[in-house]
Amino acid sequence: MMKKLISLLLSTTGLASLAVANTFYLQQSIAVNDSWANAAVWFDQISGGGNNPTLFGGNHFDTNGFTPRTGDGDNATTTFNGDSLTLRNTLFQLQAGVVNIPNRLIATGGNSLRVHNSRTAVQFNVGTLELDSNYLFRSVNADQTLTSNIGVLVGSSNLAFNNSTETGVHTLSVGDASDYTGEIRLNNSTLTFAGPGNVFLNASLFLPNTSASFVLAGDVTFGSLTGIGFADLAPNTYDAPGLNAWIGSTVFSGDGNLTVVPEPSTYALLLALGVLGVVVVRNRRRS
Repeated sequence: MMKKLISLLLSTTGLASLAVANTFYLQQSIAVNDSWANAAVWFDQISGGGNNPTLFGGNHFDTNGFTPRTGDGDNATTTFNGDSLTLRNTLFQLQAGVVNIPNRLIATGGNSLRVHNSRTAVQFNVGTLELDSNYLFRSVNADQTLTSNIGVLVGSSNLAFNNSTETGVHTLSVGDASDYTGEIRLNNSTLTFAGPGNVFLNASLFLPNTSASFVLAGDVTFGSLTGIGFADLAPNTYDAPGLNAWIGSTVFSGDGNLTVVPEPSTYALLLALGVLGVVVVRNRRRS
């Protein structure tokens, strides 16, 4: 009996070891005309060559501090089918019209994901985005748009859109942000909240200045609002005119509403009781 048990443990351990995924790394930045979906650019060693993946599925990938690119834009869609991809202290250049990561993208070490100058519009789709450090989504020029569809957003770091010198346009749709506890930030450009979801119960919307522009194309929920003009804003549901009247500047637009919740359990109770309603605050400024 004991021999059979030991034999079974050894066989299952062997099967488990066979199921363990490999990790592949970049050893130099991907060339402009090459694509991240090319297996030849990934190696199972951090440096000094190694073996390339035969299949993307089931494996982990790490940019290793180098720049990944999605190709020269000739292909309408570029898809990365790895089990997960870690963007480690790197700039990720989006050059294809549509970029898909069906599984997990882990952003760590800072830096950014950016629409390449050769593109005017990119749609970026990711199954799960995990923020292990503050990260920037960037569309540098005023005629560049980045539409980001995120299935699940997790982490406690901040997700910012553009830096202080960029003027691009962003659209954000997040299906599930229940485990996200960071801040959504915007600098000097336009961010549209669109689609179902966009419920950030444990996160905050940060308004750094009144040069930002938020479009409420759909309803959005945040645990708190911080920054210019929001110090005394009570939890409730607000429309764009009401928010603009409160902060004294035209920052919000669109037909959607923005709900500020006192805390998740109280919010659920108030919502069930029908207590939360749209508040239009006119001719009122915080003291």
